[in-house]
Amino acid sequence: MTLLNIMSPLKGNFRLRSILGGLCILIVSASAYSSQSGSDWNSNSEARTRLLTPFGLEADGRTLWIGLEIQLEDGWHSYWKNPGDAGLPPEFTISDSGIIEALEINFTPPKFYPFGGGLDANGYADEVVYPIKLTLSESAASQTEVDLELGMFYLVCKHLCIPHDEEFKLLVSLTNSSSAENSGGNTARKLKAALGLLPKVPADVPGYSVSERLTRDGDDYLLSIKVNLAEQSQEFPEIFFHATPDFKLGQSSFQVGESRTEIIIQVPIRTKVAGKKITKADFGYLLTKIKSGEKYISIEKEVHLAVSDGVPFGDPVRVGATASVSNSGDAMPLWKVILFALLGGLILNIMPCVLPVLSIKLMGVVQHSGESHGKIARGMLASSAGITTSFLALALAAVIAKSAGAAVGWGVQFQEPIFVTFLAVIVFLFGLNLWGVFEVTLPSSVSSGAARSASGRGHFVQGMFATLLATPCSAPFLGTAVSFALSSPGWIIYLVFASMGIGM
Repeated sequence: MTLLNIMSPLKGNFRLRSILGGLCILIVSASAYSSQSGSDWNSNSEARTRLLTPFGLEADGRTLWIGLEIQLEDGWHSYWKNPGDAGLPPEFTISDSGIIEALEINFTPPKFYPFGGGLDANGYADEVVYPIKLTLSESAASQTEVDLELGMFYLVCKHLCIPHDEEFKLLVSLTNSSSAENSGGNTARKLKAALGLLPKVPADVPGYSVSERLTRDGDDYLLSIKVNLAEQSQEFPEIFFHATPDFKLGQSSFQVGESRTEIIIQVPIRTKVAGKKITKADFGYLLTKIKSGEKYISIEKEVHLAVSDGVPFGDPVRVGATASVSNSGDAMPLWKVILFALLGGLILNIMPCVLPVLSIKLMGVVQHSGESHGKIARGMLASSAGITTSFLALALAAVIAKSAGAAVGWGVQFQEPIFVTFLAVIVFLFGLNLWGVFEVTLPSSVSSGAARSASGRGHFVQGMFATLLATPCSAPFLGTAVSFALSSPGWIIYLVFASMGIGM
């Protein structure tokens, strides 16, 4: 039905027709503007994402600011540039189209989110906009509009972490004005708000200064940061570190001067390799909740420090023998992580993924009830060996993937369509075999040998199969144990995964 068909009954009422016509024009215009100021939503059960593109080129004629908006379901989080003990920040890939020369993703101030067991993550809940700075090629910048094609990988976590790959393709106008007068609309407001939250460098904040010292006392190291404020502070800032690959940060402590315009932050440091000495430190940190006039700002700084034997700022805190895994709380003792891994592995047996395989195993035990206890016990031990070996194989894969810088998480392989298809075929064939649709007949020499080893190889394979089906499942205590392991050295990964296998 056309607009003229709708309005024809109103032929005699010119005023009403004018009002309705104006409303229709506004709706069409808003729809057209919306298509130019953001992509469609990409949705899944944990979050939905889109690109915000309300602005045109900056004055330099090459810079285009866009935004990645993520709206998360309750309890799910996305991540800052340093995700903490769990998670990964979003990553973009640029299509080889000759349009984008460089891409820089920026991060607004995060919050601490406890991950359980003394582990913390740095990130965002509910909704976040990541401002992205694009540098266009000269040929693309001379056009009035361009076709943007971007690929994105991002990770969201709750009790477990789930990776997602998204693709964005949209036509972006390069002539949209980024001025306050002409860039109205929800997408422009959201991107402007995110740009306003980006951290400042200390030199851009009048009356504020920060300085750092890294001191050594024997085998102990202490990072101290002195923050001079332009006005009195009624609360301590929060501090987030990034780019700290060579050492672990302990729990931050805060001291404030009598005038409340000077704050000392001290952080114990330990090397990741026992006995290794620290001679220098290259890292960055972010200070949030800094009062500036009527609002709060954040300050970010990159630091290159040499270790000295001098005196730290303020009264030095005691550097304990064991440093924290994160800079926001005490580390979980290793024995507690092992206990969590054992309990998590045990509980996996009653999860929906594993329970069918466990019932098959119990049916096998019943079928062999007339046999000796020793033979049954050997079969059960073989299943346990298959489970534990499979967990050690998962640990090996995690160590290799982590060393290569790939995303590592419990069940991450179930995000690969090829793997899911392969497993679906295996499970389907397994079910047909159980129903008696087909049977695999082996030569007599092979079948007799298989019968003699049925209490060994067959049960071992059943244990491996149970582990394979368990990997998409989560269980209480499991997320904490896995997150701790994947943020630790390789030998701890093996120890924790072996404990999970023993528990299962």
